[in-house]
Amino acid sequence: MGDVLALGLGFGEVFGDFGEVLGDFGDVFGEGLGDVFGAGFGEVLGLVGEVLGAVGEVFGAVGEVLGLVGEVLGLVGEVLGAVGEVFGAVGEVLGAVGEVLGAVGEVLGAVGEVLGAVGEVLGEVFAGVGEGLGEVFGDGLAGVVGDAFGEV
Repeated sequence: MGDVLALGLGFGEVFGDFGEVLGDFGDVFGEGLGDVFGAGFGEVLGLVGEVLGAVGEVFGAVGEVLGLVGEVLGLVGEVLGAVGEVFGAVGEVLGAVGEVLGAVGEVLGAVGEVLGAVGEVLGEVFAGVGEGLGEVFGDGLAGVVGDAFGEV
């Protein structure tokens, strides 16, 4: 127990000495620092307050600008959405026009096939008519002309 008491007294003496040193330091520098801080510290705090106020105003302005940018980006998004819808509608119309043109092409192809078949039939009919006329008139004319020249 004696050692603990001696240790405690030793710490007490050290802290007491430290307190005296701090007291002397306070006496020596306290008045000088007090004058410096007393005179200039209020002004420094005032300047810090003004700077912080200005920083707050800057951040407020930046916030407003960012808000406007957000609104502009929102409008751009709406415009791009509308343009996308227009292109989508144009694509649908062009798709429908393509389908109609495809159907017209199929109809014209079928008409072409029909006209080709009609042409073939008409060609055969005219060929038959021509052959028939050739036989009728050819043989008949030959007989008439032959008879006419034969009598002469």
